Amino acid sequence: ETANTTINTTQKRYLIVSGVFKSVENVQKLQSILQKNGFSPRVIKTGDLMKVVAGEADSYSEAATLSEKHKSLIGERAAIIKAN
Repeated sequence: ETANTTINTTQKRYLIVSGVFKSVENVQKLQSILQKNGFSPRVIKTGDLMKVVAGEADSYSEAATLSEKHKSLIGERAAIIKAN
């Protein structure tokens, strides 16, 4: 079973990145945890790495709110990066 991957086609300005992995198994584990906690994760493949994106936001403040929600539910703060 492979992880679902997508090309970065977001219209949002910021991505909330939960983790970056080479291992499909690690991607799937994190996707499962995120889904159980109400996120709709997707994966962006960049070279041999896969970014697990927990969410997307139009503004930095919205992204920061999602990152805090991520921290309270998952235990770790997600990285906020600008979308390409």
